[in-house]
Amino acid sequence: MAEHLACLDNYLNQCDKYGISLNLEKYQFGVLSGKLLGQIVFVEGITMDPDKVTRILGLPKPDTMSAMRGFIGHVSYYWHFIESFAVICQPLIHLLKKSPSDRSSLIWTQDCTFAFDELKWKMIEEWAWGESNPTRIVLPVDEVVGTVGAEDEVVRCVSHGVALGS
Repeated sequence: MAEHLACLDNYLNQCDKYGISLNLEKYQFGVLSGKLLGQIVFVEGITMDPDKVTRILGLPKPDTMSAMRGFIGHVSYYWHFIESFAVICQPLIHLLKKSPSDRSSLIWTQDCTFAFDELKWKMIEEWAWGESNPTRIVLPVDEVVGTVGAEDEVVRCVSHGVALGS
């Protein structure tokens, strides 16, 4: 715990050094888990936020280009949880590549139905599986300025607890 507090102190000092202001009322320090940017973050890794997944699963079949872009945008946020996401999503993305003169309607095919249903099924499957086996993602950052480099420092800090903020 002392190492985590030292890491947190270093983080806050770097924020101060680079003039980054934080709204500390929005932060939770030393918690074991919490929601962050549509995901559940905890010491062992991350999983999808069940509230967001439930909303996505409730989306109807898109019937306009705008609705299709919206659906793809929602599910693509969780692409790293869905095995073969790009392959599964290909028929839906292909619908967006129609000629500019015919962008208002969608020509829905059996492949589109399969892709739509498969993406939803994969989200359910990964969400249920991910609850017990979270994905471990290490964010390589160098101090607070966001450049790649100090990956070991982040792993050490994350292994002692989670600091969440928005």
